[in-house]
Amino acid sequence: MNGSLLSMACALLLAPTLGAQAVYVDNTQNVGLTGVHLAAPGHPSVMMIGGGTVGDFNNDGWPDFYMPSGGTRPDYLFINDGDGTFTESSAAWGLTDLQLGIGSAVGDFNNDGWQDLYVCSFGPAGAAQAGYNRLYRNNGDGSFTDVAVAAGVNAPSASNNCYGAAFGDYDRDGDLDLFVTAYSFGTEGNKLYENNGDGTFSDVTTSVGILDVLTTRGFVPSFTDINQDGHTDIILIADTGTSKLFLNDGDNTFTKSNQYAPDLRLPNGMGLATGDFDNDLDLDFYVSDIYYPASGIGGNRLFVNDGSGTNWVESASNAGVKAAGWAWGVVATDMDNDGWLDLASTNGWFGSWDNYPTRLFHNTQASGFAEVASVCGLTHYGQGRSLLRLDADRDGDEDLIITESNGPVSFFQNETANGNHWLRLSFDTSAAPELAPHGIGTEVIVRRGSKQLYRQLDSNQSYLGQSELTLHFGLGPNADWLGEVEIRWTDGRVTMLRDVAADQHLVVQASRPLLTTSTVQAQAPVTVTMENLVPYSNALLAISTKGPGPISTPHGELMVSAPFQIFPFRADGDGRAGHSVFVPGWTSGTTFWMHGYDPVSRSFSNPLAVTIP
Repeated sequence: MNGSLLSMACALLLAPTLGAQAVYVDNTQNVGLTGVHLAAPGHPSVMMIGGGTVGDFNNDGWPDFYMPSGGTRPDYLFINDGDGTFTESSAAWGLTDLQLGIGSAVGDFNNDGWQDLYVCSFGPAGAAQAGYNRLYRNNGDGSFTDVAVAAGVNAPSASNNCYGAAFGDYDRDGDLDLFVTAYSFGTEGNKLYENNGDGTFSDVTTSVGILDVLTTRGFVPSFTDINQDGHTDIILIADTGTSKLFLNDGDNTFTKSNQYAPDLRLPNGMGLATGDFDNDLDLDFYVSDIYYPASGIGGNRLFVNDGSGTNWVESASNAGVKAAGWAWGVVATDMDNDGWLDLASTNGWFGSWDNYPTRLFHNTQASGFAEVASVCGLTHYGQGRSLLRLDADRDGDEDLIITESNGPVSFFQNETANGNHWLRLSFDTSAAPELAPHGIGTEVIVRRGSKQLYRQLDSNQSYLGQSELTLHFGLGPNADWLGEVEIRWTDGRVTMLRDVAADQHLVVQASRPLLTTSTVQAQAPVTVTMENLVPYSNALLAISTKGPGPISTPHGELMVSAPFQIFPFRADGDGRAGHSVFVPGWTSGTTFWMHGYDPVSRSFSNPLAVTIP
């Protein structure tokens, strides 16, 4: 594409509609996820390892999956074939070492448009030692290069006990910072690294106020604006009652603020899931723990914001999500696309908690949650550790991956077909350097009538790994169109999408012209609008019924097929232009592909596909 890119935009990719009851099917073998975690002899802490992470490493819009092997073979890298099946590709990507990998995280740390991979490691197989954490830079050509030493993040801890990591933009300067955890007391391994913008990181833990972490048995860090004040906070989930909440003071320093979530100090915290579980437009969070009443250990915790924005009330028992065995990874997912986030928790400990089932808690809205794993086909009795959400086949319902300690990965395909609608969002901020890569930190409110749903794209950590970097909205029935989608970027700008069709994946691109349509139907007028143009410029709109292109032009790629028609637009002083046409009756069932172009800025809008009902 030629020219600079302006303002906001979205790419609309149509996906099939859903159609019966919430159902999961174990489809692991059929999709090619055949990896088995097996710890090499001498691997430390065997019972607490066995993770995995979802990313889009080849930038094709389809989620891939990385899983440490345990050191008995090279780590696994499953690349999505573009149809929901996977091919193991670790050798081709250069993941050939035998290493004792633990937790992992995905993020574009060098702002080159490609997702990189950070891996906590106990070192080479057979010689566990500190200093061997890995930062795999994505070279953009189907390969990784470990640059952890050059970046200064290979050895956060003096001992080999790193478990979790997360990328996030705590200072909102447009590049991704890194938090890495450590487990042993006194190792100074729970560290916040600021991205210097040149491929290196600096340890700023103490200088920004991340204090009292020498006695923190860290597992899961998360960059989340938990109080929604426009400044990124840090949730640090840790074992033996050492979890901590660090609220951003507004100047990119932090204050430990456990008093706002008083019960956070009690759990043996292992996993974390964030989300708006009661649909009141503020953030809650869920922490996994051991449910062992005989020893006074109280189970998973659900921290619900009381509406003040700064106080979280522990509500797991009343909500019905407390008893989940020896819990590790947890995840928030709308399994039936009814507009309410559900919760899942995977479990296991060698001995007393062998063959303990993974739990699935259906959000029953006002009455809390109901455990439905066996009813819905989510049948898993292994030593579950990471629990991750992704839409592997891009059909509009979220699938689940469960990894194990010394066991196989399991893939549960969501085959729900109840007719509920959905919307998925991901973000391309490559043309807006002031925003974090892939839109991390972006907030979205979806509105239809009086109903509103809130999501925030945080670092999506679970336990020892992270889920897909997308926002998923279940919309329920009768929601084939949305009145408004409000996108709040981290620099304070807001993009408003109106009359958005449901049942599609939108890639919202910052700093490009935006193309939208009003509700479309045959035998009625429709208005096509372009926004965020250069004021008073002349824009062009290409419309085709033959396909999505691309066609090479002197200005760049036009995402329509020939033949196509060109319509002129004239932007007003606000950079907005509209064109109204009458849709004849004979077009019913026809798909139109549209692509706008601003000759002044030499930039294209998002492409748009619309099917006439």
